[in-house]
Amino acid sequence: MFLPGFSSQNVSMNVRALLSMAIALVIMPSVAHLIPPIPTSPFALGLILMGEILYGSIIGLLAKIIVGALQTAGTVISFSSAMANAMATDPISQQQSAVVGTFITITAMTALFVTNMHHLMISAVVESYTLFLPGSAPNTGDMAALIVGHVAGAFKLGVSLSAPFIIISFAFNLALGLVSKLMPQLQVYFVGMPLGIMFAFGALLICIGAIVMIFIGYFENSLEAFSAP
Repeated sequence: MFLPGFSSQNVSMNVRALLSMAIALVIMPSVAHLIPPIPTSPFALGLILMGEILYGSIIGLLAKIIVGALQTAGTVISFSSAMANAMATDPISQQQSAVVGTFITITAMTALFVTNMHHLMISAVVESYTLFLPGSAPNTGDMAALIVGHVAGAFKLGVSLSAPFIIISFAFNLALGLVSKLMPQLQVYFVGMPLGIMFAFGALLICIGAIVMIFIGYFENSLEAFSAP
């Protein structure tokens, strides 16, 4: 329901259900000794199932929050480069977003799967059975702090990834303002917007590789820290 890529509406429900069953069969031998005996009470069984759904949702939600850093970076880049009005449907977030954000998100997610980083999400599910013992009461305080920390970290990462474009935009608009003062007859809007978009595309061409690699490193570190016993 939440894992980036797998949770897209472009992936049919039958495929997602089949993947869930396949992953469950693969990890079952590794965690069988941690699963408590099946209780005789339907209420107790329901509580265990609800706890497992909650833990799995937390893992998927954390991965989705990390991917949200790309949306933040794309939005900031779009507003700083006068491309915020160019919108497209993002297949990852399932909503309308700036074209730059959609491009960065799809590129990073493609690199994520090509480099087999999606295996970390499955590994986090396996390791979660040692962090959250089945049948134990969930620690809602720690879960809330974990989610808040990842939201803050993802927002910081998104702004950091867009920092070169913020600097370029500031320098470009400062220079454009000086030119406007020196040449009042210059049509700043018609001259500045195409140049700003051109500089933004050039910066994106140079920085896209670094953006993707930094994101993959952050994604790896976040999930490895989460799955550490």
